[in-house]
Amino acid sequence: MAYKFQHGQAILSGAVDQEGSIDIKDDGSGEFELKHDGNTILNSSRALGNVTSISGSTSISGRDLVLDVGGKVGISTDTDLVTLTANKVSVAGVHSASARIDGLGLRIDTGGTIGTAGDNDLLTLNNNSLVVAGAGTFSGGNLAASAGAVSGSTGLAGRGLTIDVGGAIGITTDTDLIALTANNVAIDGALSASQRADARGLRIDTGGVIGTAGDNDLLTLNNASLVVAGEVQPLTVSASARIDGFGLRVDTGGTIGTAGDTDLLTLNNGSLVVAGEVQPLTVSASARIDGFGLRVDTGGTIGTAGDNDLLTLNNGSLVVAGEVQPLTVSASARIDAFGLRIDTGGTIGTAGDTDLLTLANGNLQIAGEVSSSGDADHLAVNAHSFSINNDDFIDASKNITAAGLSGSGNLLVAGTVRLDGVAAAVINEDNDFFYILDADDSLVKKEAVGDVVTQLSGDGLEQSGNKFRLNIHGLAAAVVDVANDSIAIVDANGSNESKKESIADLVDAIAGAGLTATNGVISTQAGAVRVVDDGNTLAEGYNYYTGSAAKSVNLPAAPSVGDVVVVKAGNLGDGNALTVSRQGSHTIDGLTSVALESDYAAASFVYLVNNNWGII
Repeated sequence: MAYKFQHGQAILSGAVDQEGSIDIKDDGSGEFELKHDGNTILNSSRALGNVTSISGSTSISGRDLVLDVGGKVGISTDTDLVTLTANKVSVAGVHSASARIDGLGLRIDTGGTIGTAGDNDLLTLNNNSLVVAGAGTFSGGNLAASAGAVSGSTGLAGRGLTIDVGGAIGITTDTDLIALTANNVAIDGALSASQRADARGLRIDTGGVIGTAGDNDLLTLNNASLVVAGEVQPLTVSASARIDGFGLRVDTGGTIGTAGDTDLLTLNNGSLVVAGEVQPLTVSASARIDGFGLRVDTGGTIGTAGDNDLLTLNNGSLVVAGEVQPLTVSASARIDAFGLRIDTGGTIGTAGDTDLLTLANGNLQIAGEVSSSGDADHLAVNAHSFSINNDDFIDASKNITAAGLSGSGNLLVAGTVRLDGVAAAVINEDNDFFYILDADDSLVKKEAVGDVVTQLSGDGLEQSGNKFRLNIHGLAAAVVDVANDSIAIVDANGSNESKKESIADLVDAIAGAGLTATNGVISTQAGAVRVVDDGNTLAEGYNYYTGSAAKSVNLPAAPSVGDVVVVKAGNLGDGNALTVSRQGSHTIDGLTSVALESDYAAASFVYLVNNNWGII
């Protein structure tokens, strides 16, 4: 018979034929079980379990239950309490139920509910009341109050009247004519009356009259007219009221206008503010306009009575003859005359372009193009800054800010050059250039990207397609010192940065089970053979004991997964054993030690997972 070391129960495959009796020794627990595929069939108390069927030619009884022929089930004193036949259960005794009863399409359930399987609470029976959950139909007679309370989850209807949830009362075609809530009656339909209506001290009567109980026709309303029969007292209009009539609207704040534009005129003490547009006034050439100290005269002149040509307006030009003083214009008014428009915000222009000029304190902005019929040799600006299109071109510190500068001469810059707003670009190494400061003549020049790459290439780097490329062949040769040399790696745990690592560390990291790394050199442990004695720690590889006395050895305390330790005993002698023990929290297939008791016995241990040696 082959010998194989193991502990625990043995599993045999195939059929087993046993000659003679089977004697099962007590393991000290006092328990005996006969199992089939792990399920107990007969326990130590000789009780059956996990049996799929039991057959017998007579009745079967147990635990006060009796099973007998004819499908009878009962107890020892009454064996036919229940009789089971095909599709039928017959109960011979009194039947009570803690759950519902279903029969003949009717369902009776707890809480006094009666219904069907689809709606089990159509009726609820309570003391002195019947609750109908569905729509009720009564075939004759009235439902008297003495019948108890009647409630429903849907509306009640009768005699053409409907009563529904939310206090709604109506008829079948309009169910919510009246809505009753606490202290309130709401009427949803039209309210008509054959008599007058008195409420809140007001009387409304036939003929369109409105008044009080003492004078019922103070007002009479007719189509398109209002007749006032009493005295009209002077009317004080509060800030919340307005008057509309004849297309005119008079509102609070002294405003007069129309329904579409309510503040065309605003009346203040001593002033009239015109908020709307003043239509152009046609004046003959022989007439002038004098008003508010201003004189507008023929020839496009505007001035005062003392100086009538301060401004002269011509086609495409404005001539200012006098000093320009700040002009205060009401924010709600503008002036249109002689093709000129003066508007709020200090703007002067035409009807087609209203903001050609904008006057502000100490500033004149020209929104249109400034042109000259002659040549301008130079432009002198006596100002803190000079702007084009509202962007500073020359600021107060004489700094130039421009979207573009061009010219055929030289640009000499004594200060710092800053290029703001330069657009980003993708480098085209075949066609793009770098700007450099040429040390030979201190001038800015351009150099192709490829030329820069070629010039900067050196040991280990070369130019390839106008790009840098690593060229290991370009490096100098060396003699490898595995204990001290390093190699380049891409560090996956360091954002894939390039780093160096010693060859010794690399070899130590890749040495797994059965391998040892020493100063960059790998050697195998699996083939190592050593002699062990009492108290020794076994090593990876082969370990053998030659003595003939009882001894103990230990498995490694800090193994790596996959380590294999083989131990073999010699001629131990009768009664002696070589005991192999674990160290630390490790176990040996769940054990703390195993014993080799046979002469020349052997066992192999593999460190399978953390804290677990397995016997192979």
